[in-house]
Amino acid sequence: MMSKRARRTAAELLGERPVAVGWCKLGPIPKPPKDVYAAAGHPRLRPGRIRPLGILGCIAVSPFLLIAIGYAALEAAAEAVLGPLLRTKKERQALRDEKARKERLRRDTELPGNRPVEVFDGDWHAEAGRLLLRWYTQSSHPNRLVILGPDRVLLAGPRRRVTVGQDKKAQILDVLKADQAVVDGPFRSGLATGPLRIRFRDGSWLRLTAVESVRDSLRG
Repeated sequence: MMSKRARRTAAELLGERPVAVGWCKLGPIPKPPKDVYAAAGHPRLRPGRIRPLGILGCIAVSPFLLIAIGYAALEAAAEAVLGPLLRTKKERQALRDEKARKERLRRDTELPGNRPVEVFDGDWHAEAGRLLLRWYTQSSHPNRLVILGPDRVLLAGPRRRVTVGQDKKAQILDVLKADQAVVDGPFRSGLATGPLRIRFRDGSWLRLTAVESVRDSLRG
């Protein structure tokens, strides 16, 4: 589940209650053409490395993480066993419809010959390509807090890679207005994980994967 701190941070950065919010990650960025890479100032194309002190921090909080993971596993197991028995006919149909929608989205992200496009549409001169070129220059952190507002999308995260505290340290890195880009995928359906795409007005797009709950109810 999304932490209360992450949801609170999203609301503070947006200035109002978000439509949806979730931490997402980007797949490996392919190496751009030499002229494009040089013109962009040879930007960083990979997230930063974990610092030694960050590793020590992870070790310190690992017992608490194990407890949280164990609780989540038990909750997931209970849902897997009891969920199908408790769902109504309408809910089962909604799940089938969502499965079909995800399959359509998967097909949409493939090129001829069934070769999947992992990150973006391939045009480095379009808006999605330009965003990729500044992605890790804005922040070396591997994840982005994607915040959907009524009229804009915010991409937020710590300025540098962190091992703990990403919810608290997130800052606005990019603002995409409604007439510039829209988000397709689990944010719209309320699913907890899966691929989503940011589509730009020029037809370009980039693909992210949600790494935490992206429920649009934002309860709690």
